[in-house]
Amino acid sequence: MKVFSVGDVFNSGIENIIKEIRKVIKGHVYLSIDIDAIDPAFALAVGTPEPYGITPRDVREVIACLAPDIVGFDLFEIAPVYDSGNTSVLGAKLIRDFIAASARARL
Repeated sequence: MKVFSVGDVFNSGIENIIKEIRKVIKGHVYLSIDIDAIDPAFALAVGTPEPYGITPRDVREVIACLAPDIVGFDLFEIAPVYDSGNTSVLGAKLIRDFIAASARARL
């Protein structure tokens, strides 16, 4: 299994990480997104907010890249009790992006 850290994304750029992901993928993919990985500037209402996370744009790029191969998807760790609405909206938009990217990939 190949793992890409937030540091890898920052140092190489999401475009290069996506190229590396495409080299590794062989067949179907289950994509599981822990929203804790997103920088708390964008997603504060999570179980373990950590600074220096990835951006929602990076996540959208990965979703779009993997869409043709995705057979399952989940997004987790939103903590509604701490949410003013921003994190839930971001989560919903990422799910919408997954649905749209999957539909486009099947056209």
